[in-house]
Amino acid sequence: MSVFKWLYEKNSYRLAKKKLIRAFTAGGIHLTFKNSAKKDIRVYPKIVAMKPNEKTYTFTYTFTLPLGFSPEELRKKEFIFRQVFGKNLELKGDDKTFKLTLFMKQLPTEIEYNFKEIKNVVAKHKLPIVCGQDKYGRWAHFDLVDHPHLLVAGETGSGKSTQLRSIFTTLMLTKSPDELHFYLADCKQAEFHMFKRVQHVKCVVSQKHHIIKMLAFVRDEMKRRGDLVETFGVNHIDKLPKVHRPPYIIVGIDEIAMIRGDETADELMKDIGFMGRSNGIFLFASLQRPTSDCLDTTVRSQLTNKMGFHVGSAKEAGIIETTGADTLETVGRFILRNHKGLTELQAPYLDESIADELLSPLMTANTTNPPKDGNPTDIIQIDDDVFKDKKTMDDLFGQEDDWSDDDEEA
Repeated sequence: MSVFKWLYEKNSYRLAKKKLIRAFTAGGIHLTFKNSAKKDIRVYPKIVAMKPNEKTYTFTYTFTLPLGFSPEELRKKEFIFRQVFGKNLELKGDDKTFKLTLFMKQLPTEIEYNFKEIKNVVAKHKLPIVCGQDKYGRWAHFDLVDHPHLLVAGETGSGKSTQLRSIFTTLMLTKSPDELHFYLADCKQAEFHMFKRVQHVKCVVSQKHHIIKMLAFVRDEMKRRGDLVETFGVNHIDKLPKVHRPPYIIVGIDEIAMIRGDETADELMKDIGFMGRSNGIFLFASLQRPTSDCLDTTVRSQLTNKMGFHVGSAKEAGIIETTGADTLETVGRFILRNHKGLTELQAPYLDESIADELLSPLMTANTTNPPKDGNPTDIIQIDDDVFKDKKTMDDLFGQEDDWSDDDEEA
């Protein structure tokens, strides 16, 4: 903290510069040449600016690398800056110019979900994904239409489930049931039960053979949309005439590792990943332990937005490309990997009872979620009969299906 007092109160740029050069020296971040006298001459990065910001409580160095020094080598040595300045910093840059920002403020340990605030933040997006707040107190968010598909990983108690709840709730509150449909696979029968009565949700299934049928139905719908887009000579369903424009579809699969290895399921997910974007169909997947064999590599690469909550090891963090997720200690803290790179964020906390209250106007007319003090045994269990209407059920599983578990093959 004494360093920040120097930077903010005394504005000691000399000490600030000395501190950065110390980091360069300790990390070998320089080029070395021999002069005519055979002495080693070190060429350090050039410090071009040092700027404190009293509003955000940050101090930013801007420096350029000497010609010939690899920017990848600098990124590998980011740990040196943490050893010198502490953990609360951020290093960003391109091939030549980098900015090192030191944060006096810490990320908040908890952020309450506030839909009124979030609604204003994401008003410009077609399918808004609210991620969380960064070290500046700014909301991180993106449009799923422009940046498709999402993978969320994290151990039990890390905040993964709450994040999915807040993302789904935001989407349901900002889009009407005519604009957005959900097809949900709840492999553990634990995460998506609260959404099954929401008008946007077409089905919630949990058995593997029903999940495969659901994916096949969505794949067929995707092909139908592709034919429609081709007929009208456009490249996205958003450009179709309004009367022909279908709703967006989100396919959510909780604990995707439980269907890993099924060749049919893998192929269906690959198809949705490859062709979903232009047809308005997006894949969400979550899992607890991202091991190398729990998720097909092609599917993993298609899930371009990745949120890594606390995972068990650096190897697991690397598998989902969220370096540092294994070191996170705060519930709700995660590393976001997207088109902007890596960012550490704090997710908003949305209690299930608050989500129920927010979504209650969107529940189907003949059923509502149980009250806060309701008996858990009153909740309809997740089973095959979760569809809003017979047509959806027939379209999805076929009119001739026998729904008896006794007739299913082992």
